[in-house]
Amino acid sequence: KIFAFEPIPEFVELLEKKFSNNDNVQCFSYGLSDKDEILDMSIMKDSSSTYKTKKNSTIKAKFKDITNEIESRNLENIDLMKINIEGGEYSLLPRLISSGLIGKIDNLQIQFHDFFPEAKSQRESIRSELSKTHELTYEYYFIWENWKRK
Repeated sequence: KIFAFEPIPEFVELLEKKFSNNDNVQCFSYGLSDKDEILDMSIMKDSSSTYKTKKNSTIKAKFKDITNEIESRNLENIDLMKINIEGGEYSLLPRLISSGLIGKIDNLQIQFHDFFPEAKSQRESIRSELSKTHELTYEYYFIWENWKRK
């Protein structure tokens, strides 16, 4: 099963159309974060973000607490979690770690973004915590990295 979370309605429609014949893919019209909230989100093709906003191209986007999503679906194991959320990784990952749910994830593919305030120190703090439960299998500095559960 693949769960795709996307807060931008037009992108959700594209995903639903693309996977309409695949029962193993479920698309949700909200993003995941460290809490339930509605935020202004810029629409900038593949770099839409709540952290890089343009006044004339924003929407109200819905986000849900990732821990509630994992627990409500009774997920005991997640084979792969791909995180490319344009700065949102700096709140989502600490939430996964502090909740202990990080231990349910076999592999994390993470794109850390360097435009976020204090991105380098925040990234290092998260990586230090991840190293307690996961091991780094590859890293392309501020592009992509993968962490495999120990």
